[in-house]
Amino acid sequence: MQYFTSVELIFTMVGAAVFALGISLIATPFAARWASKAGVLAIPRARDVHDKPVPRWGGLPIFLGFFLTVGLSALLLPILHAPLASGTLLDGAGIVLGGAIVTFVGAVDDRKELSPLPRLLAQAGASLVAYGCGVRIETLTLPFSHHSINTHWLSAPITVFWMVLVMNAINWIDGLDGLAAGTCSIIAAFLAVIALATQQGCLALLCVALAGSTVGFLWYNRSPARIYMGGGAEFLGFVLAAVSVAGAFKQVTTVAIVLPVMAMAVPLIDSVHVVLRRAASGVSVYQADRRHFHHALLDMGLSKTQAVLVFYLLTLILCLCAWALFQRSPIPRPAPRHSVRIHSSRSRSTPQRPPLPESRAS
Repeated sequence: MQYFTSVELIFTMVGAAVFALGISLIATPFAARWASKAGVLAIPRARDVHDKPVPRWGGLPIFLGFFLTVGLSALLLPILHAPLASGTLLDGAGIVLGGAIVTFVGAVDDRKELSPLPRLLAQAGASLVAYGCGVRIETLTLPFSHHSINTHWLSAPITVFWMVLVMNAINWIDGLDGLAAGTCSIIAAFLAVIALATQQGCLALLCVALAGSTVGFLWYNRSPARIYMGGGAEFLGFVLAAVSVAGAFKQVTTVAIVLPVMAMAVPLIDSVHVVLRRAASGVSVYQADRRHFHHALLDMGLSKTQAVLVFYLLTLILCLCAWALFQRSPIPRPAPRHSVRIHSSRSRSTPQRPPLPESRAS
């Protein structure tokens, strides 16, 4: 399998990740102090595993690192002779704008404890904003076949359902120090690798910006956590869901559908399991409880750190399995409209030689 990436593009991605990480590292302590002064604290409850108040608003520095990295990259890439397609800018704008909506409502929820309905409406609204900008599921491929179905008018509800599902799945696993942040970092890094391998430089940039800002936050969120993500978990889920239905993952192939689902299988299975158990018990699906997988691991005798590492390991194994499936895929991967072409200075300065005349047969 060939990988159509350049040295310049790799350095761009590394630089973006480091920049996002640095912004998040610097901004997170300020967010923690700001939350403490404003009284935005996670007070221990019966189902919680922490025993003292911890400041929230950790989603704000994550969004800041992501936003500044994506915005600066959008300004610098044309200067580096990496033209951005108009569709790329529109998709990226939709993801950033939708992410801003989710982050704002999440910050309000951290402060005022909103009911599930306004949060759900905000998630659906942010998903529709991304949908309007081109981030949408337009075709569905039958598993292990090349037959596809055009979603037509169902495209909007299917896209919104997927994105709301992922947002809540990530939000619901945010129950242990570093669990959601570390899991999302692994998933974002994997999606970045897939995007690079399929010439989706701009999608890879979104993923590395998310991974970098989340890892920077993870430094303060690891056990014992000095700040909680709060509503920021929904922002992570929103970006991962949006990226998974854009660009490379829009291709009409079985692999395109399976890859992001495999990468996010742990939080998705956890959310579906919890919803089914709550529905069977006759309680609201938004009624918080101790029925998540990480609670089960704690009940088995694992420490909080060990339970988090189990989630990391499972996510990493599933990403490696998805990568193996991707490598074995016989389906060609043409360069889509989202690709970023970064030309080296050598290719720009070296003139093209004219073709040599054909030799005549004697």
